[in-house]
Amino acid sequence: MTGTHLRPGCGTPRRRASTRRPVGLARLALTCLGATVLLGAGPPLGPPSPGGDEAVAAPTAKQIAGWVRELDDDQFVIRRRATEQLILAGQRAIDPVLAGIGSGNLEVATRGVHVLQALAASTDLATREAAVAALRQLVGSPSRSAARQATAAMAALSEVWQQQAIQELEDLGAEIDMTDQFLALMPHGGLSVTIGPQWQGGVSDLQRFRWLPDVQEVAFVGPRVTDEWIQAVEYLAGVERVTVKNAAITNGAVRTLSKLKQLTSVYLLYTPVNDDALEYLKAMPSLRDVRLYGTNVTRPGYDAFAAAAAQVQVEFKMGAFLGVQCQPAPLPCQVSQVVNDSAAMRGGIEARDIIVRYAGEPVATFDDLRRLISRNKVGDSVLIQVVRGGAPVVCALERRGNLPLGLEGEATPFGCRVRKLASDGAAAKSGVRVDDVIVELNGEPASTADQLQGQFTALAAESELTFGVLRNSRIVSLRVTFGEWTEDLR
Repeated sequence: MTGTHLRPGCGTPRRRASTRRPVGLARLALTCLGATVLLGAGPPLGPPSPGGDEAVAAPTAKQIAGWVRELDDDQFVIRRRATEQLILAGQRAIDPVLAGIGSGNLEVATRGVHVLQALAASTDLATREAAVAALRQLVGSPSRSAARQATAAMAALSEVWQQQAIQELEDLGAEIDMTDQFLALMPHGGLSVTIGPQWQGGVSDLQRFRWLPDVQEVAFVGPRVTDEWIQAVEYLAGVERVTVKNAAITNGAVRTLSKLKQLTSVYLLYTPVNDDALEYLKAMPSLRDVRLYGTNVTRPGYDAFAAAAAQVQVEFKMGAFLGVQCQPAPLPCQVSQVVNDSAAMRGGIEARDIIVRYAGEPVATFDDLRRLISRNKVGDSVLIQVVRGGAPVVCALERRGNLPLGLEGEATPFGCRVRKLASDGAAAKSGVRVDDVIVELNGEPASTADQLQGQFTALAAESELTFGVLRNSRIVSLRVTFGEWTEDLR
């Protein structure tokens, strides 16, 4: 996954042309409760830090009940102290505060919602979830004042929760990035989360996903990943792509993914899922992109799935990764780029090589190469033949006239190799030599002498001739041993 990386120790993604900043508890409470209550005359805007001189013993139920009553005391100092003590009391104060808010007293409701809001921003998951549950209950309260304040608190808290969750997940080893496609299109962007080998947390820590509404992509990587880990994606209602790689999952993990209504892409790489998992994928109307690399899915299973899910683009490979980028069909399969530390680089394939044979089968285009590679799995070793060292040369003749073509040649996957030349022929007079490989005539590809002859005959006598040839090329045989896919799959 690529994008804008979130700095360790910072809960807010760096964004291009963005002025968004973390929302602190002070700003949060002011936004939610209103300046008339909290500016200068209200309770503190965040929970006091326990410890040192402020450390207190766990309060009793009687003490908590007393503090709830004091939220409506005539004296401001007592109301303020009661608010502070209820925040310090933590989770055990939530139910009594909720009951107090139900009394209908406006002052108690205002301060009680503030207490719940502060506890809902706690880093303790149990406290946070209990406070959130209480606020949600108040949103549906018959008391309009309590419902309004709880609704405002929930809206303001969502930003804090996401920032906290990002920070906590990164501290546990998650990688969180901003997806490039959203930087320009959405003011808040989309997040990409990877739970990989650096993850130090457990399954319960993945509950923090529920506080990340902006996640668009999530990846689980490594043998520690199980079906239970995958269940955490159910918190990510808006996720659009899930990648699972090198994981110890079963088909049950795919069943979990099938519950996600907005999921469009599923990449299952080097996992032991089989044909039965495809039944769950078939049931996903939003699905548009599936990649199955190195799984236990069979070729017949893939064929049946591809036929049944016509709206889905499916890539099925046994899992082998060569690591080359080549020019597209119908051009010859010439290597334009070799991926660093890939099977191709380790095997000796170089940029500008033209791949002509793969395990004894001819390769005419990059499409042919990809089709052949898809049959191999990680660890397989194959012999690949390439044409290397050929310098491109243009041989031209101003006018075809009545000259014959004047050559004999043999077909190759990348052109017609010249074996004989007639000295009075158009090919020889243009400068073509024996052992040159003619790849095109007047811009049209050709791989056999018959093709060349047909193209030549169709030209008018006054036509100019331009032969594109490779000169001084040689065949090189290379053995490569396949590794896993390592490049970005987006």
